Amino acid sequence: MNSAADTLATSTKPSIQKVRYTHDGMIDLIIENPWISQNQIAAHFGYTAPWVSIIFTSDAFRERLEMRKEELVDPAIRATLEERMKALVSRSLDVLMEKLGKPASSVSDAVALRALELGAKAIGMGGNQAPQTTVINAGHIENLAERLVQLRGQAYGGSSIPALRPSTQLLGECNVEVVQ
Repeated sequence: MNSAADTLATSTKPSIQKVRYTHDGMIDLIIENPWISQNQIAAHFGYTAPWVSIIFTSDAFRERLEMRKEELVDPAIRATLEERMKALVSRSLDVLMEKLGKPASSVSDAVALRALELGAKAIGMGGNQAPQTTVINAGHIENLAERLVQLRGQAYGGSSIPALRPSTQLLGECNVEVVQ
């Protein structure tokens, strides 16, 4: 079963020189069933467990296994995982809705509050957003005040109404001083 050509002559640890089709079969079996044991793989291929261990620890086998794992993590498989997660969320919502559909006395406070918290976050009301702040540019307000004063003067065309001048102090609102 094990040929001398498969083994690399080293003084401490035997190893395989290159990956053969049976080794690819082992990789296929591992990918198909990640929880399979080395003893089960040995029995499947008719090798001894120590020989399978030597194969698994070889650099050539590890490199081939990594290449195959990279092939598996492609966009199609990622999309499948995303679909499965969406299905999981959908089913979880169904179960939660069923629980919340019972009389209020039979639903625990913790479940109701957690459902409220998650639902509010899902629709953007549960603290996901940063608080909105309004920034007032003082120069902008002063410019608007000056324009209003100019427009007022044009509207009244030199009447006896006192002229207004915008204040340079802004205390949360636009202050206007009366000029005599």
